Amino acid sequence: MHIYMHILVVKVLRLMPNHGKSKAKGTEEKKARRRNSAVAKDDSANNVRSDRKVNDSVKSAPAPEQRLQLSLDRSVFSSSQFSAPTFVNNITNRVLFPLLMSRGWKEETAGGMKRFTENGVVGSTTTRADAEAGQAHGEEGSTGSDRGAVATSLTTTIAAALREIEKMQETEEQSLQLHEVRCRRLEIREKRKLATVRLGLEDTTARLHDYESRVCNAAAAIAGIEQHLAQSNARVLRGRSVSVLLNHFRMLTAIQKKDLTSALKGLKKARAEQREKITAQWKTCSVLPAETVYFDWDIDASARRGDGVGICSDYENGVKDRTMRDTYEGESRLSSRRHHTSISSRVHGQSGGTSREGLHHLEEAAIAAGLDRAFVVRSSTEAQVEWCQRLLHLRGELDGIVKNTANVDVYVNWLREELMNDIFHLVECFNGVHGELAEIAAQDPYGRTLLRTMEFVSRLYTTITTSHDALLLDFYSHTISQMCSSLFKDYSPEPLRVVPTFEKAKKGSSSSKASQEPVNQANTAMQHYRTSLEGCLRGAFSFFVSRARRDVIIVEAIFGTTYTARHHLLTQMTKGVVEPFLVNQMKLAEDHEREIREAESRLSPRSRNRAAAQMVDAITYKHTVQTELFVLFQEYVQEIRRTFTCGEADFLDKYVDSLFGTSRASYSEAELLRRHYSLLEESYAPKLRNVSGEVFDLRSEHMQMTKELVQCFVELSNRIRIYARPEDVRERMVELVETTLQQLGRVLEAELRKTVDFMRNSRDTWRSKPKNEEDILRNIDSEPQQCGLRMLLFAQSTMISLDDAIAASCDHLLQHEPQFVTTIEAKKVAAFQALDERAELLLNFCAHAIVVRSLSILLHFQHRNDYVPKVAKGGEGEVIAPPCTGACSLFCKYVAQEFERAKEFIKMSGGLASHRNTSPQAPAAEQLPPSSQFFSSGSMPSGQHMWSQNYCLYSSGVCSSGNMGSALGPTAQIDSPDGARQRARQMNLQQLLYGDGGASSFVRTVGVCLYRGISIHLKGFSVSDRGALVYKRDVTAYVEAMAPLTRVPGLDGAVIDVLFRLLKETASLLIMPPDHIKGVWDTGLLRLLSHDEKVQFVKMRVDLHDKFRDVVK
Repeated sequence: MHIYMHILVVKVLRLMPNHGKSKAKGTEEKKARRRNSAVAKDDSANNVRSDRKVNDSVKSAPAPEQRLQLSLDRSVFSSSQFSAPTFVNNITNRVLFPLLMSRGWKEETAGGMKRFTENGVVGSTTTRADAEAGQAHGEEGSTGSDRGAVATSLTTTIAAALREIEKMQETEEQSLQLHEVRCRRLEIREKRKLATVRLGLEDTTARLHDYESRVCNAAAAIAGIEQHLAQSNARVLRGRSVSVLLNHFRMLTAIQKKDLTSALKGLKKARAEQREKITAQWKTCSVLPAETVYFDWDIDASARRGDGVGICSDYENGVKDRTMRDTYEGESRLSSRRHHTSISSRVHGQSGGTSREGLHHLEEAAIAAGLDRAFVVRSSTEAQVEWCQRLLHLRGELDGIVKNTANVDVYVNWLREELMNDIFHLVECFNGVHGELAEIAAQDPYGRTLLRTMEFVSRLYTTITTSHDALLLDFYSHTISQMCSSLFKDYSPEPLRVVPTFEKAKKGSSSSKASQEPVNQANTAMQHYRTSLEGCLRGAFSFFVSRARRDVIIVEAIFGTTYTARHHLLTQMTKGVVEPFLVNQMKLAEDHEREIREAESRLSPRSRNRAAAQMVDAITYKHTVQTELFVLFQEYVQEIRRTFTCGEADFLDKYVDSLFGTSRASYSEAELLRRHYSLLEESYAPKLRNVSGEVFDLRSEHMQMTKELVQCFVELSNRIRIYARPEDVRERMVELVETTLQQLGRVLEAELRKTVDFMRNSRDTWRSKPKNEEDILRNIDSEPQQCGLRMLLFAQSTMISLDDAIAASCDHLLQHEPQFVTTIEAKKVAAFQALDERAELLLNFCAHAIVVRSLSILLHFQHRNDYVPKVAKGGEGEVIAPPCTGACSLFCKYVAQEFERAKEFIKMSGGLASHRNTSPQAPAAEQLPPSSQFFSSGSMPSGQHMWSQNYCLYSSGVCSSGNMGSALGPTAQIDSPDGARQRARQMNLQQLLYGDGGASSFVRTVGVCLYRGISIHLKGFSVSDRGALVYKRDVTAYVEAMAPLTRVPGLDGAVIDVLFRLLKETASLLIMPPDHIKGVWDTGLLRLLSHDEKVQFVKMRVDLHDKFRDVVK
C-alpha cells in the first residue's frame, strides 16, 4: 500500500513548477500529462517484470533482493505520514499555495490577519505556513492563472492516480493467487517425497528387528551351551570335592583323640607366634590395605626377601610411614579374588602340594602326627573353615556309623577358639592404636586394616558357629573383663583408712591425748576424697567414655552398624562395669558414715562433742561422693548420647532412679548444716571468748567463722539443686534456708550479746577523765561504742552476704515460684526476732556512749571563767574576735570523729520511720551512768529502724520485713528537704525534744541528747560582755559540729538543725544591750523557748545578775 501512496504523491508533485523558471499553464499541463504517462508506463513495466519475477521465484525461489527496488526509501511512507489531515495539508502547502503565488496573488496584513490580494482585490486569509510557502515561491509563479483550471488539473491527476492504484492492486492480487497455487503444488510434491522416504525407513526397521531376533536366538543358544558346560564342570568339581571331603574325614577319624589334642595344642602356640609377627610387621611398615592378607602372608619369606606383600622398602630401618589411601574398592576386589583363588586351589585337591610359605616346627610336628597340610598351615585358614562346615554336616550323617567322629568336633572347636583369639588379638592391637591416635585411629592405615581384618575373621567365625550370638556374647564377656581389670588397675582409689578418733582413745591408755586433740586433717575422709578419690572418679568416668567410643568402632567393624549390636554393647558395659563401680563407691561412703554413727552412738554426750568433727567429716564425705557420682554419671550419659543415637541410650535414664533414688529422697542437708554450725562454734569459741577486763572488739575470727557458715550453706544448697529430686527441691531448700537463718541468727545474736555485756560492764569508764587531751582523740577506735558499731556493721554485712547467697542459690525458684519469696521472708522474721532486739539494745548503748563521752569532755575541760575572760589594762575598748574555748574545740573534734565512724548508721537512719513503739530491752534510766540521767525516756534511741525496715530484697518486688541484712534501699516515704525543714520550724520545743512519744532514730537521739546536754552545761556559766562573744563562737562551733546530723534528709535532720540554731540564737540574749533584749525576746527561733528558759539565759549575764528582773518584765 505504501508503494501505491508513493506513486500517488509522485504524480501530484509533478504538477509543481520547476524552481527558478516561469512557464505557461498549458506547458505545465503538457509536461504533467507526459510525466503521468511515463509513470504509468513505468508502473506497467514494473508490474510485468514483477510478475515474471514471481513466476521465476516459484521455479527457482530467487532471493528477495532481486525484486523491484523503488527509488525512494519506504521507511518514510508510514501510516502517520499518509493520514487524511496530513495528506491534505501537504497537497495544499506543496501544490495549491505555490500555484497561487505563481498567479500573481500578493500577501497583505490587515488587523493582524494575512490576506492574499490579486491586483488590489482582497483575497481570502491564509495560515502562517501558507503565507511563508507562498512568499518562497511567489517569484516563480505566473500571474492571471485560473483557479478552476488548477483544481480541475488536480482532480484529474488524483483520479488517474487512483485508477492506476486500483489497477496495480488487481495485478498484485492475481500475482498472489498465482503464487498460492504454485506453493500448494510444491507442498503436495514434497509431502509425496516424504511419504516415500517414510516407507523406506519402515522397511529398514523391520529388517533390523529380524536381524536382532536372530542374534538373540544365537546368544540364547550360546548361554545354553555355557550353562551345560558349567553344570558339567560343577559335577566334576563336586565329585572331586566329595572325594577330598571323604579323604579329610577319614584323616580326622583315623587319628587318636589324644594325639589330635596334643597336635592342636602345638598349633595353638605356633599360631600365637605367627599372629604376633604379622601384626608387628603391619605396625612397623606402611600398610596398603588392598595388599594385606591376614592368613596368606608369608612372613619368613617376606623377611628374607625384604620386598614381601605389605612391607615397605625401608623395612630394614624400621621407619613408620602411615599414609591414608582411599582404595577401599580395589582392596575388596583384590582380597576377594585371593580368597577365591585360595579356596578353589584347595578344592581341586591341591592340599598335599608344597606351600609357598615356610612351616613352623610345630606345624611339621602336627603333619607328622597325621594331620593333612591343609588342616595345619595357617595360610589355609579360610579353606579350613569351609572344610569344617562340610565336615560337620558329614559328621551328623555318619555319627554312630564311623568311629572317632568326635575328632571333627574337637578340631572345629579348636578352630573357633583360634579365630576368637585372632579377633581378640586384633582388638588389642587396635586398642593400642586408639590409645595413640584417639579419634583418628579408624582413619589410620594400620587401624583401618585391623578393623577390616576383624570383620573378615568374624565372618569366618560365624560360618562354623550354629548361633549368631555366640561371637557377640564371647566378645562382650572378654571386653567387660578387660575393662574391669583396667579399671581396677588404673583407677582404683586407695582404701579409706580413717579410724574414729574416739575409738583410738578407747584402745589407748586413759591418759592418751589423742581424744583431746582435734581430728588430724591429713586423716579425714574429705582429705582422702580431695587427694585420692576425686581424681580417680573423674578418671574412671573418662575411661568409661573413651572405652565406649573405642568399642563402638570395633563392634561396628565386627557386627556391622546395627542397632542390636550397639545397644547390646552399651547395655553390657553399663550393667557390667559402670553400675557396679557406682554402687561400690556409694556403698563404701555409706559404710564409712554408718561405722562412724555406730561408734558415736556408743559414746557419752561429752564424748560425742569431741567426736563431732569426725561425724561431720563422714556425713560430708558421703554427701560429696554421692553428688560427685551423680554429676559424673549425668555427664557420662550426655557423652554417650553424643556417641550413640538417642534411642540406643534412652534406657540409661532408668539407672538414675535405681542407683540414686533412695539417697536423693533423704532430707539430710539440714542435719549436716546444724552439725557444721555446732562444730564451727565450738572450734571458734576459745578465740571469741569475752575476757573480763579486756576490750571485746570485732576480730578476724568473727569474719572467718561467718564466712565458713555462709559457705556451708552455699555448698549444701548447690547439692540440693544438683542432687535432689525436682519435686523435692523447694521443700528441702526452704528447710535449709530456715536452718541457716536460725543458726546464723543465733551466732550473731550471741556475739552481739557479748558486745552488749562488754559495754554494760564498761559504763563506769564513759565519764572518766583522760590523762590529757591527746588521749581523747588518739584512742577513739578502742572505745566501747566504736566496738559496738563495728560489731553491728559486721552483723549487717554478714546478713547481706547471706541474702546474696540465698538469692543466688534460689534464683530458679524465685523466677518460677513467687510464693517462695514470701515463705523465705516469713522465715527471716521468725529467725531474726531475737537478733533485732539485741541489735537495737546494742545500738542504744552505742548512742548513749557517744553522748556521755562527748559531754564528759565539756564537763572535764570547760573552765568556770571561759566566758568571763580577763581584760588587760588599757584594752577595754579593743574589739577582737575571741577564739572558741578549748573544751569546745576538743568537743567538736571528738564529735566529728565519732560521726565519721558512725556515718553508715547516720545515713541509714535518716528520715526513716520506726516500726516499734517500745524497746523492751532498752536500758532503763536508773541503769545508765549518773551523767546521763538527764536524758528523757522518750528520747531513747531505737535501732529497730535499721533492722526492721521494709527493704526490697528481690527483683520480683516482694519486700521483706524483719531482715537486717537486706538494706538495699528504703521504701519508707521521706519528706523533701524543704518540706522537712518547714515542718520542723512549725513544731514547738516539746515536739522537737520528745517527738510523738515513740522510739526515735539514731540521728535524732544523739542530736537531741547532745543539744540538751550542751544547753544544760552552758546554763551553769556566767557570761561577761567579752565572754558573750566567746559564747557565740562556741555555739556556732557546736552548730558546725552537728553538720553530719543536720545534713541527713528527712525530719530528724531538720529537728537537729532547728535545735542547734535555737542554741545559736540564744547568744543574742547575751550580746544585746539590756535595753534591746526585749526586742529579740520572741524573734526567730527564740519563740520556741519558754519564758523561764529565756530567763535562765539572761541570768547568765554578769551585768544583769541583780537587774535581770527589770529586763525580763
